[in-house]
Amino acid sequence: MADPKSIEVFAAQELSDTRPLDLLINNAGVMALATRQTSPDGHELQFATNVLGSFRLTGQLLPALLRAPAPRIVNVASGAHKAGGPLPLEDLDSTEKYGPIKAYAKTKLANILFTRELQRRAGDRLLVVACHPGAAKTNLAGPSSFLMKAAGLLIYPIVQSAEMGAEGTLMAATLPSAKPAGYYGPQGFLELRGHPGEAEIAAFAHDDVAAAALFEQLTAITGVTYDL
Repeated sequence: MADPKSIEVFAAQELSDTRPLDLLINNAGVMALATRQTSPDGHELQFATNVLGSFRLTGQLLPALLRAPAPRIVNVASGAHKAGGPLPLEDLDSTEKYGPIKAYAKTKLANILFTRELQRRAGDRLLVVACHPGAAKTNLAGPSSFLMKAAGLLIYPIVQSAEMGAEGTLMAATLPSAKPAGYYGPQGFLELRGHPGEAEIAAFAHDDVAAAALFEQLTAITGVTYDL
């Protein structure tokens, strides 16, 4: 997902089939890499994977999605988005300053803003929903910074299984009454664990001007346009 050529090849294969695409879940992500790394086309790796990859793939698969009677897109964000401000988002590639956790939080805030702006542009042609897994036992933190690993160890006793963490994604993907630009995640302790329900995004993430500006920036960076 960090490699534009890989996404282009995959999307072309999917579009060569005339079947509609009912559901797209943008789940790929990397978290709080200890040092700044770059993608094949030179972007900071968290931003490239978590944001640009999803934007590219969604935009290139849009024709197949629009062939479906009720297409749905799910963007997997994180409670960490609440530490991703302020808005508007700047230094998306973390070239001025790289902080592992801050860079990750910005990408997760970008996932929320992308969800809201795509829903606004799509109207009733698409349902676009976001979700988060809380804290789940996966290998996501493997290459992360020392501070992120330390935080993970501190909360490990309450971290839920990967299967439980996936419930929020399943709800966002299948709930008949899912709200446009809705956000779903665990309802238990500090939204870190538990069965999912409607979750709250940060107050500043409701900034529609910042969401529109980010969408335009992503369009300029990727060259991918959304024909809605």
